[in-house]
Order: sequence, then C-alpha cells, then structure tokens
Amino acid sequence: MGYCFMTTQKIKSLGTLTSKDNHNNRKVDVPNADPDLYEKNDNYFYTTDDEGNKLDYVEAWKERMNDIPKFRSDAVRAIEVLMTFSREENIDIETWKEKNLEWLQKTFDVAPDGKSNILDVIYHADEPGNVHCHAIVVPIDERGKLNASRFLDGRAALTQMQSDYAKDMKEFGLERGLENGQASHKEIRKFYAELNNAINNVPE
Repeated sequence: MGYCFMTTQKIKSLGTLTSKDNHNNRKVDVPNADPDLYEKNDNYFYTTDDEGNKLDYVEAWKERMNDIPKFRSDAVRAIEVLMTFSREENIDIETWKEKNLEWLQKTFDVAPDGKSNILDVIYHADEPGNVHCHAIVVPIDERGKLNASRFLDGRAALTQMQSDYAKDMKEFGLERGLENGQASHKEIRKFYAELNNAINNVPE
C-alpha cells in the first residue's frame, strides 16, 4: 500500500513566482534533475494568451488579476501545491495526473467570476525520489478577493485539505500519508530523495 502526499507553500512576491517558473519549467539548471529524463515531464495544464501562446507564471498571474480589486501589499500572491505519492507500482500516471487536476479545480476554483484560479500544473519525472506535480494557484475567494487565508488559515483547514486529497487518491490504492496538516518544507532535493525511504515512519 502506498501513501499520497500534498503540501502547499505561500508565494509572497512576483520575484518568487518567477523563480518557481524558472525551476518548474527548467528554464534554469536544476542540479537534482536528470536532463536525460526531461522529455518525460509534462506541462499538462497552463494559461495561454488570446493567440494560444503559453504564458509564464507572472504573465498568467497578471492576466488572472485583471478584474480583481486592489489588495494589500503584503498579501500572498499565489500558492504552490506539490502532489506526489510514495511508490509507483500499479499507478496509472495519466489518470493520476488528471485526478490531481480535478482535485485542484474542486478545491481552489471558488471565485465568483467563474474563472479558474489554477494557472499552471506541471508533472515532473526527472528528479530523484518519485514523480510529482507542481500547481500554481491564485487564492481568489468567493468574494472575488485575493485571500490565501481562505484556503490555508489554520491547522484544521490544512488537515481537512490533506484528508480531502487522500479521499480523491484512494482509487489508486493510496492512503493518507501525513497527519496534522502539512509536511515541513525541506530543501526540495532532500524532500524528494527521502520520500520513499521515510515511508515506514509515516503515521497512518
């Protein structure tokens, strides 16, 4: 039996958003990524302009924020969601990717204008540890305001998000891998490398 993992990280500036774009889309050298496996990555959901050209994270964020009222200077600009699991056996990866997108849409698409808050979802298979997806989400709430607290405020909310994610991943034979909200944010290389090795110590 494998375990599913989901973590979130607040993005507080457009500079950080650019760094995430550079890393996730391999615009810069990523030491823990294998160049020979690059073609196995899949940017399977992203924002485009009117001509169908893919927008980078900052361009996509600005496009989404066009009709959003002014917000505080210290507001969280976006949320990165990382989704993965402990082992690959018997997992239909294409179905797993689509299920992750469905969960993201169900969880974060609550804005009253009917537009998606999800800017981008990318699948990585070129790093050690296990395959995983990164999603970039703009936290626009039901009132049409930029409000990360609506999604991430407090341990109870994070714990419920973990449980809801695990429920959607159950069809793959995966169980909830983390208790009490989020995993701690380790250095990303260390996190992926330790994922499978730590599985026996994860509370059920």
